[in-house]
This record gives sequence, structure tokens and C-alpha cells, in this order.
Amino acid sequence: MIHRDIKPANLFLCRMGEEYDFLKVLDFGLVKSLEFTEEQEQLQALADSSGLSFSQESEETNRAKKVPLKNSFAMEDVETQKTLKDSKNTNSNPLTIAGTVMGTPAYMAPEQMLAQPLDGRTDLYALACVAYWLLASRMVFEGKDPVSLAFAHISEEPVPLANVCLQPIPEELAQLIHQCLAKDPKERPESAAAVLEQVELMEKTYPWTNAEAKNWWMTHSPKRRQASSVDSLAVTIQPTERMEMSPPKVEN
Repeated sequence: MIHRDIKPANLFLCRMGEEYDFLKVLDFGLVKSLEFTEEQEQLQALADSSGLSFSQESEETNRAKKVPLKNSFAMEDVETQKTLKDSKNTNSNPLTIAGTVMGTPAYMAPEQMLAQPLDGRTDLYALACVAYWLLASRMVFEGKDPVSLAFAHISEEPVPLANVCLQPIPEELAQLIHQCLAKDPKERPESAAAVLEQVELMEKTYPWTNAEAKNWWMTHSPKRRQASSVDSLAVTIQPTERMEMSPPKVEN
């Protein structure tokens, strides 16, 4: 399956049992099944050879599988939707297929922008965009509208992480992220398993144990942070002078 909308909002870092730094992937509304696509193509080829039409059955099957046929950008506000609508008839717009691609422009691979065939390496590109954002505190490309973002992802090279990170990061990690950001899917790692293999090799040099993760979460948990804020507030509102009060007199 291809998620097609990997972005920070759809990645939930949490804890599962005693395993800390457990990542949940959310929002499978744009997921595309490669196996289903291959099966559909085979049925279409069979229908074509028989002189039959497979379009109606394909549409009904897609609805049943919740695979959208009419795709569109996943916009977060009305203004960006209007920008894309106004620009779809522009000759210089690479998105001649405007309204037929799905995802969030800031994290979309070039082949996704151009409505070309997708595979798992498309999600690796999006994941690299998230990693870049986490390490550099900025997105790989920034634009005023989806069209400018599309141009950047299709034709521009990202600024090296070493030039934008506020602190040093392992060179091999930066290389892996930039490899996943390659314009041509063939130049990216072939699968998520291949990326994981490289990450596991880095862990030998830059270990991060579950105990360290637990300590980090304990230190930065919302309850601990809230308690610290309350303590700080209590210190700042202490009265500067103490008032002496006599107990009330009780008359018989």
C-alpha cells in the first residue's frame, strides 16, 4: 500500500506498553493499494480483449474499496483551494492535471505532483520531507501556493541539511534523507526496509535506547511540564509582605 499523505499531522509519536517512541501512522483516506491496482489493470485488459467495457465495474469497485477516482489536492483552507483553481488553466503550470492529484503539496514527491505511477518510494520522499522539517525547523521547499510548491519539488534541489540545521547532525543521516529526496524514484532507496537497514547501522554509532527514550518522555511529559509551570507561577505570585492577622475574639 501507498499512504500518499505522509506529513507531521499524520504521524503520532506515542508509547505502546513499555516501548517508547512508538510511531503511529494516521489518516488512511488517500491510501492506494498496489495489489488492487494490478488486479484492476488485469481485469481491464481482459475486458478490452473481450470487447467489453470495464469502466462501470471499476468505478463501483473503487467506491467499495474507498479508493477515490476523482482526486484533488488536500488543502487546509479555502484560499489555497481558490489559488489552485485559478491557476489550473495557466499554460506554464506543470499541474496540467490540476484536480487529479492527491496529497499535501509541501510533502508530495515529484511523480505524485505529475500524476505518474507511484510506489512505496513515493512515501519515502514524503517521510524525508518530514525528517528535513524535524531537523531543520523548516520545510524542504516553501511557496505561497500549491503551484509554486509543485515547481520546487519537481525542478529545484533542496538546500543541504548541513547548511540549515542549527546543530550538527550525522553526515550519514543527512545523506540518507537527501537520497530519499531524489527527484527520480529510482535514485531513492528501493524500500522502507532498505531505509530501516541504514538507520539500524547508524544506531550502532549513535545509540538511542528505550531507557533514554523513557527518561526523555518522563522529563518532557505534559503533566511534568504543567507541574513545572504551576510551580513557577506560584513563585512569581508570592506576596512581598506578610500580613499579621489576629484571631477573632469569641464572646461568651
